[in-house]
Amino acid sequence: MRDITEVRNYFKDDRFCTLNGVIIDSVTTESCICSLSIEDRHLNALGNVQGGMIFTIADFAFAVHARAMEFTTVLRHADITYLKPVRGSKLIAKAIPISQGRNMSLYKTELYDDKGVLVAFAMMNGYVFNSTKE
Repeated sequence: MRDITEVRNYFKDDRFCTLNGVIIDSVTTESCICSLSIEDRHLNALGNVQGGMIFTIADFAFAVHARAMEFTTVLRHADITYLKPVRGSKLIAKAIPISQGRNMSLYKTELYDDKGVLVAFAMMNGYVFNSTKE
């Protein structure tokens, strides 16, 4: 597993997430947690966090964990269910690996607000095109 400093350094060039304020909070073999402090720029016309922003942090947490585990992985397919609007001031994504094969990976990503409310849930299937683990 890569050190969190190395992982953060690698993802500093992910301009979309960086410019939108997504932060890598922690990475362990069991999960990756990323967060976002909600600002006006993240809101849609209804005043809720834009669904695309919620999906972005879910995708990012998935990618960060895969990279930390030394798998170069791209998202192949994702299914996200939006459950409730974010009511807190922060959005938190927790990516959890379910299966990791030589060429495929499967993750579940839970998205919470800082009040502990589950606001969305995603299943993410990745294609592994390079692994330094072998």
